[in-house]
Amino acid sequence: MSIPSITTNTLILIMLNSDVPSPCHTFQHNNKNKDKLSIENLTNIMLWAADTGPKMPDLFFITGQTEPLEPSIASVLEDMGKHVITPLLPINQQESLGIPFSIDQTVIANGLDELLAQVDNIAGRPIILNINNTEIDRLAEGLLLVQEYIGSISLRFHNIHLWEESDLHIYEQQLANISDIGLMKKAMGTAGKLGILNLGILNSTSKNHIIRCPAGTGFMAVGPDGYVYPCPAFYHAGKEYSIGPIRNIVKKPAVLNWSRQKCGICDSEQCPGCPFLESKELRGRTKVCGIYEAERRVAQNLIPRVASSGYLFDCLRTLKSRDCASKSQSEGGDALTADQQIYDVKFDEFIRSLQDIKLATKHIVDKTVEDENYDAILNRWLELPEIPLNSQRSIFRRRMSEIITELRQLRNSIVLIR
Repeated sequence: MSIPSITTNTLILIMLNSDVPSPCHTFQHNNKNKDKLSIENLTNIMLWAADTGPKMPDLFFITGQTEPLEPSIASVLEDMGKHVITPLLPINQQESLGIPFSIDQTVIANGLDELLAQVDNIAGRPIILNINNTEIDRLAEGLLLVQEYIGSISLRFHNIHLWEESDLHIYEQQLANISDIGLMKKAMGTAGKLGILNLGILNSTSKNHIIRCPAGTGFMAVGPDGYVYPCPAFYHAGKEYSIGPIRNIVKKPAVLNWSRQKCGICDSEQCPGCPFLESKELRGRTKVCGIYEAERRVAQNLIPRVASSGYLFDCLRTLKSRDCASKSQSEGGDALTADQQIYDVKFDEFIRSLQDIKLATKHIVDKTVEDENYDAILNRWLELPEIPLNSQRSIFRRRMSEIITELRQLRNSIVLIR
């Protein structure tokens, strides 16, 4: 299919040199000569972006860790730390290389061991972790050790096409462990900041689609050689995979053979895919589909795992009940008049709420349960005309209705996937 020319909706990743870490999956490459983006090409990119219209496209710069930035380039980036992606380095070393620091900038860790060794330099910044299959069995242990130091984390993989099926199984189990432990910590009120973005890849649309990898469509990379590529993996594969030189950035649309709707390997709308693997005949290229499938199962099987574990269920019930009470209190609060305050949540209603959350949760894993079961539960939480709408009791009942509806939607999405 033809991919539109770069627009203001496109994210542009500017690779400043050839040894920059990858913000996505990494592959063996052709060991091309050291390239550095010239100040001329950088100037052309900046001038083009400034001339695109009322809204500039998002520009992000990715740096290496072996040589200081050229002074002219460092001066351009001086106040743009938020838009610089950097390797995970000691902060003083990062500054000595001329790389600006920002608490909002993304950093890339080249392996789990590097992440653990440099934990003090994370400084709350979001992390991209490139991980090997040799490290995967320590993933849960390692990430739980560093969760207090990071804002969020995305997992990417070294040579994913060489992973074995056993590696995918271990990865799925590690993610499930992290997800379950996170639920326990939240219920105990001691949750850290760890949020694995891979577990949120399903969007909330009714069709339950996953957004396709945006490489070559909503995302482009400018290589340090001055050519435009769909993503850094194409740069390392060779110039024959380029879209064209930077001077043609708005003149020549990219033409690559992959669909934005379905993965070109497994032909599924439930897989974000990888345009690089879709464009190259590599042994094991289907492994990327297995990774996304493992992540999807972990994200969607949380409730079934909870339903089969008394302790996890108690944690979920605690969270849902706490959330319901918190929202009720915040919506009522000081705004209640004296006559409304007498309509507080009754003890038997609270007990009934716990029972109904438990019942609705168990229905998620019961294939024989019909929507009528949820209707019966929801009917118990209809608005009562004799109760003021702003009273604690009325707000609590509305929260319960929302929770049951949420569980019902989750159950329906799982049934559709099966």
